[in-house]
Amino acid sequence: MNTSMIATKLNEAVKRQGVTLYWVARNSGIPYPTLWTICQKENAGETQESINLSVLSRLCTVLECTPNDLLHYKVSDEDKALLMLIKTRGAKKAAKEKGRKK
Repeated sequence: MNTSMIATKLNEAVKRQGVTLYWVARNSGIPYPTLWTICQKENAGETQESINLSVLSRLCTVLECTPNDLLHYKVSDEDKALLMLIKTRGAKKAAKEKGRKK
């Protein structure tokens, strides 16, 4: 199971601004149920499958923040292993090329 994720931090951003989800919905034009679902998934520790870039942009505008304030990237063990494999392959290729130059 891949637990790598880009998780949302909407609850945190809303609290930091001292506003409510209803306020965000009213001022961003994003339907309240959409925002509520995102926050409920955060509270349950679940990952949002996707977020439309226009929604992300409107949230950033209304909450006066950047995407970095609304998203968090966590690398899974599976992705760490994949990265290690890529690096290992690169090291082997470099060693082969070095051996050819001698």
